[in-house]
Amino acid sequence: MTLLVSMFLCPAMLWGQDQSEYKVSGIVKEAKSGRPLEFCKIYVTDSLGQQVRRTITLDDGIFRFSVKDGSYSVLFTNTGHRSVTSSVKVAGKDVDMGEIFMEIGEEIDGAGVSAAPLLTLTGDRYIYDVSRDPDKDKISMTEMMTRIPQLRTASKDGKLEFNNEKVAEIRINDTKNGMISASRQYPMEFIKAGYMKTIELVMPDSPEYHNEHPILLITLARPLPYGFAGNIEGQANTKNAYSPAVDLVANTPIIGVGVSYEYGYSGEPALTNKTTREMTDGTVTESKSVRSSKSHSHNMGMNIFRGFLNDRIRFNASLSGSFANASSFSESTVNNVPSVTSTGTSQSPFRLNGAVRLSGSFGPETVRSNMRKHQWSLGYSYRDSYRSSETEHVYPSYSAIQSSYNDEREHRLQATLKLRDIVRKPFTASLYLQGGWFGRKYDNSSAYDGLLDGMDYRQDVAFLEMAALGSIVRNLSYTLQLNGEYIDNSGSFINGTDISPLDYRDFNIVPSAGLSWRIRRHTLSASYYRSVRRPAMSQLNPYEDVSDPYNIRTGNPHLKGENTDSYSLNWSLSPNVKWMNMFSLGISYSDAKNRISPVVITNADGIATRKYYNIGELSSINARLQASLYPVKSLNIYLTLSYSYNRSVLPSGSVNHYSRPVGMMSFSWSPKWFELSGTISVRPTLNSVQTSSLVMEPDAEISISRYFSKPHLGISIGVTDLFHSGGAQRSTISYDNFVQYNYRERTGRTFAFRIYWRFGKFRQTESVEVKAYDML
Repeated sequence: MTLLVSMFLCPAMLWGQDQSEYKVSGIVKEAKSGRPLEFCKIYVTDSLGQQVRRTITLDDGIFRFSVKDGSYSVLFTNTGHRSVTSSVKVAGKDVDMGEIFMEIGEEIDGAGVSAAPLLTLTGDRYIYDVSRDPDKDKISMTEMMTRIPQLRTASKDGKLEFNNEKVAEIRINDTKNGMISASRQYPMEFIKAGYMKTIELVMPDSPEYHNEHPILLITLARPLPYGFAGNIEGQANTKNAYSPAVDLVANTPIIGVGVSYEYGYSGEPALTNKTTREMTDGTVTESKSVRSSKSHSHNMGMNIFRGFLNDRIRFNASLSGSFANASSFSESTVNNVPSVTSTGTSQSPFRLNGAVRLSGSFGPETVRSNMRKHQWSLGYSYRDSYRSSETEHVYPSYSAIQSSYNDEREHRLQATLKLRDIVRKPFTASLYLQGGWFGRKYDNSSAYDGLLDGMDYRQDVAFLEMAALGSIVRNLSYTLQLNGEYIDNSGSFINGTDISPLDYRDFNIVPSAGLSWRIRRHTLSASYYRSVRRPAMSQLNPYEDVSDPYNIRTGNPHLKGENTDSYSLNWSLSPNVKWMNMFSLGISYSDAKNRISPVVITNADGIATRKYYNIGELSSINARLQASLYPVKSLNIYLTLSYSYNRSVLPSGSVNHYSRPVGMMSFSWSPKWFELSGTISVRPTLNSVQTSSLVMEPDAEISISRYFSKPHLGISIGVTDLFHSGGAQRSTISYDNFVQYNYRERTGRTFAFRIYWRFGKFRQTESVEVKAYDML
């Protein structure tokens, strides 16, 4: 691993040294009070008058930038202060410009000062004021995104990433949009940035959005233009899988329409799984199964969208459908004796899924956009899926047919209301309300060897969520949330000749609270929240997979929801060094009651069944360290080190203790002609609540890509599971009466190729605003 990292870093370091750049730093202060000035804009020009750098000061007034040898002019501007111009000469070493003092006052001649800084940083997000950027009518929305630190477009797939992590959601005017979303980002490449008012990058664990991954909020300055765009791509790998896809969207004066289609095929080679189970009475059972499968899938979708009253009311509706079929083959042996051969097929016929959403805003206009202050939305969605299968099991002395079907449907109604800044003194407060109902209907049945199993299950859930968030004093923010839900389950489980009811009712109160304090370069936050997780259909499904008769897999219709209480404390720092952008430490504790988890239990004959249970408890203590590094130009490294110590109470009442250390490094290097990116990690394999010994294994995936901006064409070649050509992943689990050693064959090193092409044309006009900017 050390050799591999060195191979990546050495060329980058040599390249960075050839640039002969040196650091220029200093601090900007107010002349009268001596206090540091944050978010001052700084413009650097060379001896020819060309702008070579642009940066800002952080909240302690410190600035830094890197340039080559030469003489430069540096302009400092800030709202409410007179601009200052200073000169600096760089000659083979770093330069400290010392203290730069700015007088209180406004420019009254020449270029005026903008009313606010371009970039601000709050406790959980970056906010970039596009309306004050002089390039907003010259560059695209996609290019403007890169003005936010660590936010970039990955050339391997054309999607936005923050700290090498995919942006999980994109909202327009804080609501879902039919034209631009996380899965449909390509229209932004053909639309001028001037259509945006602000960009907000919400970092993970925001108290407002409770997001695990970064999300992007775009506030529009005016409605998006009329036009069309499309994305055509294809990807394939060396393990016999490929997937072509096309996505098109058009925005017209009458209505906006988007359509998509994707075909998927997978025919990966056969993989072998082995288990060795040692019982406490001395019995040893060795079983092996070889499995292979092929699958075809078709996925298609369409959505329509329309704005009314200058986009203050928006209508969105979508329809999607899919159908698929698959075939499988497996052979199992027990103690080297052939046990069963299974051949099966499955079909998922075409089913329609749909959603409709109406959203809008009201109240006074916000300061930073023409969007109204408060927001509301109403939505309805419907989901339907069906799958049937038939498998023939051939034993040494007989054969049997196993057939099953699974039908799942869901209806959901939801309403939201966001009231911003309803209290402004002596503290600020915004109120968010969300409520609704959803109903799920599960119906499945299976027949095998003369026995009939199945369940008829209905779940109705009514919920209400209330949240208040704001600031108590400057740089000290809070969030309070209280959720309530009522669950009504009804149905029955058929197990052969036995019928058992699945009726139960439950009411949950789910509170959460958080505080975040930002001072200078430091942020300290603490939070508590309770979460409820309901079992999925795959966990409830009583269908038994008997293709390996000594390792049976099944679900559990009697599962109930789990409740988790979580406590966390985090500290982060934006250090004043060129090579590091962020450093953070966090510690958390979670305690889950009725935790839903798969557990392997054996009977007196040594047959193991993997089944989902509500285990008594799972508690975890977690520590995490993260750092964002920039050792040389164009190289971004994101490090994560974490460790968790876990305690699980199994269905028998026995207690298991196990740990989970993880180390991960993601990187992206973007010289002029290509982009190299990837992830290298070390983590335990096949961790479970029954883990009895720790097996650490390395993993890596790397890609090299290039995006050609003129034809809007991207090409990427990558490899996954770089360190392994094959072999088995090992793990050890235990229970009251056995110890089991698992060996699961990995797919191994896989090379993948992706190509995508984007096109689009929009009818656009430049924004007309009477503003002056303090710029070169």
